[in-house]
Amino acid sequence: MLVAQEKMANNFVYVFEKKLPGMKSSWSAEIRSQNEASNKVPSLFSIKLQNKSGTRTQEQVIKAKICAYIKEDIPIVVLFRALGFVADRDILNHICFDTSDVRMTELLRPSLEEAFGISSHD
Repeated sequence: MLVAQEKMANNFVYVFEKKLPGMKSSWSAEIRSQNEASNKVPSLFSIKLQNKSGTRTQEQVIKAKICAYIKEDIPIVVLFRALGFVADRDILNHICFDTSDVRMTELLRPSLEEAFGISSHD
């Protein structure tokens, strides 16, 4: 028996929607990065919307998986702070195309609240 299998191309962003019954759709995006001249295993970076833990609401936060060695997903705001962007406004400027878009900033509010109290990488 022959089974066709398609491999996802490296260095392209793929976006997936997962519909959950009775809840908002969950979205994820991932990219497998690899130098085309290299034979090394590609690095995987993915981000996804997750329901905020410890709440009954359907608020969602953005988390990232930056490499295979770190098993836990990292809140995206914590990742930006580790990269040196401490102020919430700086982080919003790097994520949002238009920071005056109230709907977008409200969608990011749970992610900012989740990282409240984490101010720098020092």
